[in-house]
Amino acid sequence: MNSRILKIAGRLVVTITVISLLMNANCSAQQKKDTLAIARQLRNDKKFTASIDLLKLYISHHPKNLDANWLLAQTLYWDKQVKASEIVYEKTIQDNPGNYYLKLDYAKMLVELGEIDKAQPLLNTYLTYDAISTDALITLAKIAYIKKDYNLALSYTNQALNNNTTLLGTFLFGSSKK
Repeated sequence: MNSRILKIAGRLVVTITVISLLMNANCSAQQKKDTLAIARQLRNDKKFTASIDLLKLYISHHPKNLDANWLLAQTLYWDKQVKASEIVYEKTIQDNPGNYYLKLDYAKMLVELGEIDKAQPLLNTYLTYDAISTDALITLAKIAYIKKDYNLALSYTNQALNNNTTLLGTFLFGSSKK
């Protein structure tokens, strides 16, 4: 019972914070940045429910905001709300059909989930925008590997390595970030 009350109180604090930010009808770019920065920090701190609540409230006032919707889709995925995440990604892509980075991000998530048939068209679209993208090529390599087409997986990996020589060091020696 106490944990439920604490959870409700936490949501109330987030809601009151957001409402105070949004009280001004002319929500400035700085407020947008601050609200999304808070939501991102909450997500990074693994406070998914608070981040999701904040983003949903923000989106209720700014339904077409690309950054907020994209952050919501990612946060829902991190919170293991996969179906909800897919719905937000697909709606955001529909609202922003020219955003190739959003499509790549969604395709990478779909591959992680094993939904390769859904990811493949998004990757192909992305490659029309950036044919040498390391992220896209590595994601295609993962798809080929899942399909047990090891030669194709190796081909995509080699293309990615040829296009990004620093990637070879990462493969051989691991990440340089400690």
